[in-house]
Amino acid sequence: MSKLNLNLAETSHKSIKLTDIDMGERARIEYEHIDELITDIKSVGLINDICVMFRPAKPYLLLAGGRRLTAIKQMAWPTVSCKIYPTLTQLEILIVELSENLNRDDLSPIVILQQRAKIFKLIQRNNLDTGKKPATINQIAKVIGCDKSTLSRDLKMAAAMEQHPEIAVKVTSRKDIANSINKMQAASIMEEISDRHDKDDLEEGLDAINKKTPIKSKTTTNSDEPKDEAKIKSDSVKMLLKNFIVGDTFETCQKLIDNKATVNLVELDPPYAIDYTKVKQSKENTESYEEIPEEEYYIFMKKCLEDAWALLPPDGWAVCWYAISKYHDMILRLARGVGFTNLGIPAIWTKPNSTGQNNQPTINLSSTYETFFILRKGKAFLNKNARANEFRYPNVKGKSHATEKPVELYQDIFSTLVPRGSHILSMFAGSGSPIIAGFLEGMQILGIDSAKKHKVSYEGLLRKYMKV
Repeated sequence: MSKLNLNLAETSHKSIKLTDIDMGERARIEYEHIDELITDIKSVGLINDICVMFRPAKPYLLLAGGRRLTAIKQMAWPTVSCKIYPTLTQLEILIVELSENLNRDDLSPIVILQQRAKIFKLIQRNNLDTGKKPATINQIAKVIGCDKSTLSRDLKMAAAMEQHPEIAVKVTSRKDIANSINKMQAASIMEEISDRHDKDDLEEGLDAINKKTPIKSKTTTNSDEPKDEAKIKSDSVKMLLKNFIVGDTFETCQKLIDNKATVNLVELDPPYAIDYTKVKQSKENTESYEEIPEEEYYIFMKKCLEDAWALLPPDGWAVCWYAISKYHDMILRLARGVGFTNLGIPAIWTKPNSTGQNNQPTINLSSTYETFFILRKGKAFLNKNARANEFRYPNVKGKSHATEKPVELYQDIFSTLVPRGSHILSMFAGSGSPIIAGFLEGMQILGIDSAKKHKVSYEGLLRKYMKV
């Protein structure tokens, strides 16, 4: 807590009469399974002290342990062992209560979300009032006792529940809350659009896929026309910027499906349900990477593969990246369950310039490859026959995205599967490398990503490849 300069002094311990403890306004009014708790206390004693705050000329204020105190009162104990805090601010009281109670089984996910959001707001307001810099999500997450991605997700859910209280009806888990929010947002195609482009970008990008508008690349211009190379490059950049859609992948895919659009190839490079801030030696660009919680990954990937299947014709291809160490069997079962065929052998991207990721080099070999499934729908045939399943390309240096892959790698994958003029959808475009690769191979490609900042970095990558 020191990073936020919260004034939580050292505590003391002593036994206090139950009549000298004021329960105050508790986050939870009703406590369940008190009889079971009484049995446990009689069997093993009170494992954790009650937390109270000293108040001059007043009873001690209960900070944490309301359920335990309720059980002890029913047992008619005269005194109870307490951890005593000095006089605290309202902010410090909430933090103590949260840290003591947050992981208890009888605290509902809704209360957890709301308490975390309340703490977040109070800390930011406290810093503003005292002239301090706003605290980062990472700093506040450490105070609360959770990781940054969890706090960020909980803040979004809490904000949605504030605007739409009906979300909180009949939910028992974070997954229920997330599903309710997704259903409520389903009518909207985009949550936000890049500052550089308006909503016409989405419509033009979708029209290009729907109407099969032919793409013009530097390799498909009419040789009989006078060539203004600078104008060709400038027009290509403008067009390709519109092919990067900032918005929700599933909502955009649903609009395509509703419009009966089809593509020849769907490229899937979704989150891996792995905390990159822990497994990557380099923390480069991991702070902006949105990960999927492991408990939600199965449903998430099932939806991804179902949407991919729905957007493909009877002879289409899908490319699906995944973490082989954790999810090989699961992804293969899901893909086959949707209808795709695959021998069960992944394709491999090997990185000759990489020393590999390895957080335990004394017991594990370093990994210098990534895997992906090439999934076949119906009677699809490879554009390049008898291609080996290894794709060997150097890793990207100076990444703008945590999982950025080289443009040349995507060019090889796309041209192996489908011919020039094909239509491609990249469901998680990230740095935008797939879009550039598709364009350079003379294909029409639409990419989707939820992060506005990635479209800005994509423009820089695009201008680098177009040399403008």
